[in-house]
Amino acid sequence: MIKKDGDFEYRITFYAARDGRDPDPSKNYGIIPTRIRFVLLGPKGAEHFLMGTGWPPRAVGLHGRCGDAHCANAPMGYDVGYHSFYQHYEGQQMVECDLLPGGRCYCDGSALQAQEVMWGLIERGEEAVWEALKERYDELKGEDK
Repeated sequence: MIKKDGDFEYRITFYAARDGRDPDPSKNYGIIPTRIRFVLLGPKGAEHFLMGTGWPPRAVGLHGRCGDAHCANAPMGYDVGYHSFYQHYEGQQMVECDLLPGGRCYCDGSALQAQEVMWGLIERGEEAVWEALKERYDELKGEDK
């Protein structure tokens, strides 16, 4: 889902659950539940909120426990963070970025703060996520273009 409003673009993307288990420990990624990413994109960059739904792939079943912290059959805030054109702290390195033009950005996030956004979503609905991301966006370094 993509919605535009003035200078801002609001995106919600669902990522399918997958079974990434493998007997080879170097290839074992565990069970990955369905994830949802909310993105507020504007002239200064982007803010995102990533959550896990707890919905595992069919191979695990909806009522079974995955045995993985990211697949505990309950919604969970994974990450809230920014994607910026500008460095936010000394030594920060650019990384690959699927949100900003040019494919690279400065980004950082917090799993601890993500759980607060998750509680907002649970208690007040989708609008709470957009409010939290807009607040964070207002703190991004850079100029509105």
